[in-house]
Amino acid sequence: MSDLKSECQEINNWFIKNTFQYEIPHCFTASYKNDKAYLSILSTNIGLVTSRPILQNYRPIKIYHIDGPQPEYTEVLFKSVNQEIVFDYVSISRVFDYNVRLQMSWYMLSPKNIKAHTINFHNFINGGYRNYLIVPIINDQIDYEFMQEFIKQREGLVNGLCLKDLNLDDQGIADQLFYIPKTQQVNCIYAIISQPWKQTVDEYFNLIIQNSKFTLEQLKEYYCIDETILKKTIGYFFYEHQFKAKTENINPILQLRSYQNQFNQRDSALAIFKQVTTIQRVQFYSEDQINSLENKSQNLKIHTCKPKLELNSLSTHIMPISNLYRYPFTVNQYDNFLMLPTFLLELEQQFIISEFANSIGIEPNLRVQRAISRASYNRDINYELLETLGDSILKYLATVSVSLGPQNTNENILSDQRSQIVNNNFIGKHLFKYQYFGLFHYVRSLGHQTKWFSPVLQNIHSNHIQPEPIKQVSATMLVTFLADIFESLIATVFLDKDSLYDVYKFLLHLRHPVSYYPATDKYYPRKPIVQQYQFPIMHNYMSFKDLINPVRQLSEAEKQYFQKNQLEYLNYLQTEVIEYQFHNKYILYESFRVQGSNMDLDLPLELYYKFLLNSNTPSTRGHQMLELIGDAVLECYIMCNCFNQIIFKFTPTNLYKIKMVLLSNSFLSKIAICYNIMHNFQDTAILQFIETVKLDEKFTYYNGNFVRVPKVLSDTFEALVGAIFMDGGWQPVCKFLKKVYLKFIPFVCTYLNDIDDHVIDRVHQYSASKQGHMDIKSFKQENGQFCYEIRIDGQIVGRFTHEHERVAKEKACESACKKLKI
Repeated sequence: MSDLKSECQEINNWFIKNTFQYEIPHCFTASYKNDKAYLSILSTNIGLVTSRPILQNYRPIKIYHIDGPQPEYTEVLFKSVNQEIVFDYVSISRVFDYNVRLQMSWYMLSPKNIKAHTINFHNFINGGYRNYLIVPIINDQIDYEFMQEFIKQREGLVNGLCLKDLNLDDQGIADQLFYIPKTQQVNCIYAIISQPWKQTVDEYFNLIIQNSKFTLEQLKEYYCIDETILKKTIGYFFYEHQFKAKTENINPILQLRSYQNQFNQRDSALAIFKQVTTIQRVQFYSEDQINSLENKSQNLKIHTCKPKLELNSLSTHIMPISNLYRYPFTVNQYDNFLMLPTFLLELEQQFIISEFANSIGIEPNLRVQRAISRASYNRDINYELLETLGDSILKYLATVSVSLGPQNTNENILSDQRSQIVNNNFIGKHLFKYQYFGLFHYVRSLGHQTKWFSPVLQNIHSNHIQPEPIKQVSATMLVTFLADIFESLIATVFLDKDSLYDVYKFLLHLRHPVSYYPATDKYYPRKPIVQQYQFPIMHNYMSFKDLINPVRQLSEAEKQYFQKNQLEYLNYLQTEVIEYQFHNKYILYESFRVQGSNMDLDLPLELYYKFLLNSNTPSTRGHQMLELIGDAVLECYIMCNCFNQIIFKFTPTNLYKIKMVLLSNSFLSKIAICYNIMHNFQDTAILQFIETVKLDEKFTYYNGNFVRVPKVLSDTFEALVGAIFMDGGWQPVCKFLKKVYLKFIPFVCTYLNDIDDHVIDRVHQYSASKQGHMDIKSFKQENGQFCYEIRIDGQIVGRFTHEHERVAKEKACESACKKLKI
């Protein structure tokens, strides 16, 4: 084990340096020690050799470049995948040598002292853990002969076909690349002066004018020549004329004369050429990267190895054609190579995401990619949205787990127990403790989008590596971050099939405490809990009254009758409001019992309700336990259904706002009075609320009416949802909540951005936008009332006094909003 750990550490340190030495690294030879490798062929007729079979990518790989107002892309596909090949040490040495020479060509590295060269492999595959080797293909097989010839050419042992032996009138020469044997420099040919002692300087200048912004007068001034020189031959101009211009203006001509003195090639045809663009300058983008670019048309980017012939600085080179030899690859083939870094980055990410998705038992998709991407990697596509949804799902699962536990206790203790297993500290340490799925090796965290956290170790039997001490991890990955990733994974598993049962299995595999009890379809349904909502024609000026799904309103006589006959009232609720008949009526009774004992019998919750039914004994407890369950069920339902219904690009802040709108005490209290759900029709606080509530007000206006909302109404509604859930599970809950939220969810998902923020948030936002200092001061007056003052930069902008502290604070902020006109 110690040898394996030291070997892994050595290789990991080597990769972190992002460098390749010419000598073959151990990680390459070790990968192929079983004489087996796998060949995959791309649609660009490039072969990839890998040390193990590669997974199928889950979406097409598009390589983007900017060439105008809209990005263009090339789609690269797999022509064939994972052909098994025999790969002995001699073969891998040749393939590796070929890759080193090929990359040296890409980066324009000099062949001198080749072993001393460091090749920036990080720029080639942009990080990762798989060993990709590039090979040439002939008839869907590796072309070893071509590799051998290429290596010899790059070593200077043999040369390619000389340019002077080719047909100079062939238009295809412009699509070929040529190199200079002495320097191994690869170049593009733009023009050939076939008869330099017969063609005139005027013809040469016309060629420059066609490919530059120079005029004839500017060229004459540039070279310090007069009109008579234009009639001279190009040969005289290049070899014999005595220039008065600056040295930098005639450098290409001076270099040509140096070649002439060295090789005596005055009569040879001349080629005008430029060095090909290096791989560092070529701009290709993956789909994620192009989506995150702020300005896609700001500047046109180079996307080919062949630069444009722009002679603004006359920086082209001139050389006798006898010194140029054909490079084995054409411009088009070389351009395919230049796409490889971006292609391999996207391919590698898809493979890693596919492996990770398979390890947690779901199909690889963009959601999995989002779940393991930090905001520092991609500010638009990251785990933050999923984390918000996963938090609500985990809260529900934890609530069910502690509520159905072996000990029947009060809701405060259960709430504390739930907090202990869902807080970030517990989740992060639990996830780290077991190193599940090698999570640290999958998370995408760096902002420049080119490297994975802890590269390479996945390929070196990472399952056998001992976990790092928690202190070391805390320096690079905070526990809270691990908890966020965990919650985003819960949301990803859920959204795969909209099934809570799949989430349960996922957490069971993780050995999380919420999965300690056997799953039943009642609480962990295999069927989706996400329902399809139709989006009716709506306007943002609709009121709460317009959006409520109406039920028959009770007359005063009926209210008085139900006040005296609770059994009849509960029957009315079951038939007309809930539209569900309870199997255990005592659960329904308990949901309307506001006050009672915390615990009367020490039995698990399900067994307790069975005892009540069999003994025909009503509960003496209050509805707080059912309220706890109903609150978690409501939040889970709203978040899961709204997440898939929002029709605009939304953020975690939007999801939080949905909870504030659809789960607030004010909203649920209005729902309760509209559906006649209340424990006491003659309660003074409830009657006062009914009189003061404004149901005709625009729903987009902040729905807190700045009156003291009787919390008992929202608590009773949550307890009723909890009672339905404990009696029948998710099916009747979904039916009832769809009736309640029939128009609210579509409206909020459509007009969420039009709904006002809380007045306190608005004042904070105004203060931040003006870079002012906001201060909220409160004090209790002698009459016992609370007074709140809102100050910005020391100036009072809002003030209000009320007997209830929360109302005073909100009213003061409302007053500030009116004064500041926000």
